[in-house]
Amino acid sequence: MPVSAVVNTRNASRWLTYALRSLRTLADEIVVVDMHSEDDTIEIARQFDARIFPFKKCGFVEPAREFAVSKCSHEVVFILDADEIITPKLALRLREMSKSEVSATYIPRLNYIFGEPIKHGGWDPEADAQLRFFDRRKVRLQSRIHSGIHPKADAQVLRLPFKEDECLIHFNYMDVTDFLDRLNKYTTIEAEQRAELKSSKPSSSLRRGIREFTNRYVRQKGFRDGWRGFYLAWFMATYRVATDCKMLMIQKGLLAKSIELDYRTVAESYLSSDS
Repeated sequence: MPVSAVVNTRNASRWLTYALRSLRTLADEIVVVDMHSEDDTIEIARQFDARIFPFKKCGFVEPAREFAVSKCSHEVVFILDADEIITPKLALRLREMSKSEVSATYIPRLNYIFGEPIKHGGWDPEADAQLRFFDRRKVRLQSRIHSGIHPKADAQVLRLPFKEDECLIHFNYMDVTDFLDRLNKYTTIEAEQRAELKSSKPSSSLRRGIREFTNRYVRQKGFRDGWRGFYLAWFMATYRVATDCKMLMIQKGLLAKSIELDYRTVAESYLSSDS
């Protein structure tokens, strides 16, 4: 069966050429859904004869991914992020699998973070396996952040074992600034989407953060990745706590604009005697 490859983009020119080159063996068509990039993303996509569709800028990929799959010409779909590549051997293997019945296949993903591949702490290839190769009639896509792709009850699910030459390669966070910038963006989005839920007390938030660190650094052996494993576990604990705090502030109406007005009122009250 022919295969449609989906790539979602937003200012993705840094890695996009590598991503699209890696699809040559696998894809019969490439569908690029772009959220109004301001760099060379569109020009690069055109060089690979991609079918290009615009999508509103929404800060996270899930709504655009759902739209992209709906634009595919073929039922068998492979999804690749713009900062990933598929190894040549995996591309050949999936091409062979497309000749048989394809339902839902989880693919191991090797994350490069802070300059090195990470093998533990929840970032390891099999723990971070992604459902990326599927018959689109057999899965559900959701539009909430980090909601992922889920097989339907009648889907035959396959999990590929990790091999360094048969996996997704993810060029993830380059440095701490990159990590914290994305942490700030994603925690805001997640807090906004969860604002209707019951907020966590500070004590509960603390427990969530400690549990996240312990799970990643101890149970999932993040310590084996040295200093990277320690800081990644700590940053992910911070992610949980920051999301809880942002959600609480949204629920209390403590938004930046309203707080700015309050601060101006306070400033005026102190300075009113000048007049």
